Amino acid sequence: MTKMLFARILLLVNGAAFALYGLACALSPTLVSDYVGMVLPGASALTEVVAMYGGLQAGVGILFLYAGLSPERARGGLAVMVILIGSLALARTFGLLMHGTSAYNLGALAYESVSALLAFIGMRRLNAPEAGS
Repeated sequence: MTKMLFARILLLVNGAAFALYGLACALSPTLVSDYVGMVLPGASALTEVVAMYGGLQAGVGILFLYAGLSPERARGGLAVMVILIGSLALARTFGLLMHGTSAYNLGALAYESVSALLAFIGMRRLNAPEAGS
């Protein structure tokens, strides 16, 4: 698999995952609250979940999809992916250490850590000189 193909597939797969999860959370905010045990007592809480879990995640997914559709945007997309998903993994690790573990958060941490690491590897590969250059 070429370096660019790896990068673009990684962006497209993560883009689809984020966009679909965001859309699902926007349409059904109790989806995420039921998984993590949050109580959404009213309109303000529901709207916050729709915005942060729905809108923001869908937007991140669309950004990754946009970057993955073009070789010219893939390098920058991987950098954004490392920063955003890596930040999620670091913050989630902090939360787990401070507040304890749950199956949902351990699964999310695994996904985020692997995704950020693969994006970092993809970025390094794209920045590496071609063999024989």
